[in-house]
Amino acid sequence: MKKKHVIDKEAHYRIICIQLSSLKNRKDILLDAKELLKVDYDLLDKSFNNLPHTLKTGLEYEAVKEYQRKLWDIGLECKIEKEDSYKPRVKENNKNPNGYKNIKLITTLVITLTALIFSIFSFYINMSYEPSELYEKYSNNVVQIKGETSSGTGFIIDDTILTNYHVIENEYISKLKISIPSTTPIDPRNYQLIVADSEDDVAIFRLKINLKTQSIVLDDKDNLPQGEPITVIGNPAVGGETINNSISTGVLGAYHKIGEIKYYQLSASVNHGNSGGPIFNQKGHVIGMVTLKAIKEEGIAFALPSSVLHEHLSSISLAPKEKALIINSKHYANVTAKRVLVVIQQYSNLYSSMLNAVAGADNALSQIINLKTAAGIIKGSNTESIDNLVTDENIREILNDEYIDNNLKSLIYDTWELHKQIKNAFLSGSIDEINKTSSNMELMTEKFKKLTFYIY
Repeated sequence: MKKKHVIDKEAHYRIICIQLSSLKNRKDILLDAKELLKVDYDLLDKSFNNLPHTLKTGLEYEAVKEYQRKLWDIGLECKIEKEDSYKPRVKENNKNPNGYKNIKLITTLVITLTALIFSIFSFYINMSYEPSELYEKYSNNVVQIKGETSSGTGFIIDDTILTNYHVIENEYISKLKISIPSTTPIDPRNYQLIVADSEDDVAIFRLKINLKTQSIVLDDKDNLPQGEPITVIGNPAVGGETINNSISTGVLGAYHKIGEIKYYQLSASVNHGNSGGPIFNQKGHVIGMVTLKAIKEEGIAFALPSSVLHEHLSSISLAPKEKALIINSKHYANVTAKRVLVVIQQYSNLYSSMLNAVAGADNALSQIINLKTAAGIIKGSNTESIDNLVTDENIREILNDEYIDNNLKSLIYDTWELHKQIKNAFLSGSIDEINKTSSNMELMTEKFKKLTFYIY
């Protein structure tokens, strides 16, 4: 004979409350009831289907209400829909009749908010962009950096502009033109150099104005999977022309260590002018910065990992304000010193041509004629681009800068003054004047070597 399932009256009351619960997931309700009632799950499940949808006549309301409260304690609520005579009666000693409802409301809000946060987080984790979408979203974060002797790319993160140091290494900051393509260059007074690291090849500017750009996530991972799809946005130079906001795609290749720094090899096409540009993964995170390109081999380029950039950005907030002034002064002095060396080298080549003209003459008269002719040719040649590299004003600024080392100040000033004396002598076309500067030539050569050693 088949055994008949029987449940006691107490369990019956509780099951009725469960039946009337506003919750929709029956299985979860029964599991919670099983834990509370300590009865068999199968028995509850079978009894559940046989219960009526309203309270049976003769069941004590207060007993049902008592078990209803017990269910509230585990986060369940029974909404009893019956005649007015079955409405709950609030006892006088109940100081907080709405307590259970408040607990339920808070619990529901917490569960809902948690589910929403989880959904947003899951969406964010699994989000993926096509290259065209990355370009549309982040192209206004990519800037062109153009100096007097070089050009490159940079990108904006929050209130900073990141690029390679070699892009600005030989440039006066005040002469730079930094701009989002198709817009007016940013006034140099609105940004300041705050990082100039020649070893890592990183330069960072602090923006003093708010530009309307997207927020960019800089990935801080150091080991990214090889073969990960990437998108590069930059301003490559081709045949003397710059292609603004060019886009190229590829994958991360092998890791390659140069010196003490590990670089990512890129399969994406890059060119001169891409240096300092961002490399995006499919999530829209910047995972590196275009830094090196093979000169002879095609299709081989390298990127500085974003973890290196992250370290520099993290150190900015810890640096004292005076450090930025020191960095700018040192950069200004280094640029001036390098340009002085370039000017002297260029004019030395012209002097050699003049001396060769004198050496090839048969007599003194021919020497004078040849020298005058050579001097005239030099005066008439296009030396303006050389002369504009450094001016007396640049030298004066160095002498007045309190953050520049005094030994470097003296070395730059002395070398520059010797250059001007020798230049005037040669351009005079006088053999006597040139002979008088022979000692200056020897002294300038010595200063030239010292300055070269000091800078490099």
